[in-house]
Amino acid sequence: MYRADRAEAAEVAKEYNAAVKGAVIEVLPVEVAQQLQWTRSLYPAVADVELLKDLEVANLPLVPARIRAIIFKDERAVTEFERGDGLVPAVRRQGEERASLFSPAELVAIFDSQINQAQLQASSRGGYWNSWRQVITFGFAHEIMHKILPMSIEELKAFTLELLMTGASANSIKNAWSAIEHRHRLAGVEPPLAPPLAFKRLFKAVASIRGTPGRLQFPIGTHHLRRFLTLVGLSRLELRSVLVTTLGTVGCCRVEEVSNLQLCDLLWALDAAYHDSLVGGLAIRIYRRKQDTGRFGLYIRVPAGELVEWLRRYVANLCLRVSDDCTKRANPGARCPACDPVFPRTVVGRTGEAHNCAGPLKPMSRQQVSAAVKTSIALLGVDARHYSGISMRRGGITAAVQAGVPEPILYLQSGHGTAVAGRRYVDPVDPRILYTTGRAILGARP
Repeated sequence: MYRADRAEAAEVAKEYNAAVKGAVIEVLPVEVAQQLQWTRSLYPAVADVELLKDLEVANLPLVPARIRAIIFKDERAVTEFERGDGLVPAVRRQGEERASLFSPAELVAIFDSQINQAQLQASSRGGYWNSWRQVITFGFAHEIMHKILPMSIEELKAFTLELLMTGASANSIKNAWSAIEHRHRLAGVEPPLAPPLAFKRLFKAVASIRGTPGRLQFPIGTHHLRRFLTLVGLSRLELRSVLVTTLGTVGCCRVEEVSNLQLCDLLWALDAAYHDSLVGGLAIRIYRRKQDTGRFGLYIRVPAGELVEWLRRYVANLCLRVSDDCTKRANPGARCPACDPVFPRTVVGRTGEAHNCAGPLKPMSRQQVSAAVKTSIALLGVDARHYSGISMRRGGITAAVQAGVPEPILYLQSGHGTAVAGRRYVDPVDPRILYTTGRAILGARP
């Protein structure tokens, strides 16, 4: 029975959610079922799947031990090698006082546990894990754990329909499919949507059924940036918000890239020795830019002008410091544990004895950066409901494209780097060309 009634569909979604939970509980031993906790997703997921991995129900005994380990492997934790942030940690066998040769098998095991998962950023691994727990829940509810890895196209369609029936969005389904593909790659088996264009074509069908327009979000435009730099009488909090938004837009930054900025990432007049026209400019090192997977250290360039001067005064007024113990020179790709953030969590800054304290100030959170974008837009008398942290990156890239910045040069500044084969031949030896992006986004004439 099909009925196009919104209220009834919502009621069915709740009922189906409860039915999935009931089916899982029914198949589990009582002592395990009593310990279950559920995520708050539309399609239910067991929060702690660790409770399930050693059970002998839902056809789990049919799953080979190696595949079972991959099914229940939680990749969210940051490994010691990742935590080393460019410094490979010391590795010894437990109890040994000096390093000894590892066997090839031991080296492979260490690689698999410490390095292999770095193919995905920790945030991406967390998102995939959230979706994969739904797949595990689906397997237990239908007692087909032996069919989720590898998964056939039939099981994928069944799981997808359950997601749709419980109200999942098209993007949530896409994320779930990506998580399924990732687990199949880990296991070295072919995913259900492996054939060419299979993913795209099937998702087109799902999106045509469930897709909805995204929430309207405007980019930060050059007209906003010009007005920001004419504001007067700003409080410290307002000034921080304006600088967060302006610098994040000029750098085409993601929210986390702005919150991660440190004083030692601001390279004042870096290119001045190359050409007189670059005196007063600013280069900014971005820590772990997502597309910079090779960690080449792509630098944003900000041309000399009002923004650079505002930033200098802001740093001086808050007494932000580059520590004598800065580690950027020795390990430029790593986060420095000693220097202050460019945008501290509070706007008190350093005064008196606090100026000489040992530890760095705490950086803004991602939520604070997004809130700063809204605050700065509101200062212009603009309705801020349609702006958020992503408005910076969208605005910067949009303004540069509209101004005619060559795509390869723009992508060197936005962090897309030289991933496309043709762009590997781009070698901007003259740093003046790198200031084209900043000038365009700030609305300056070429």
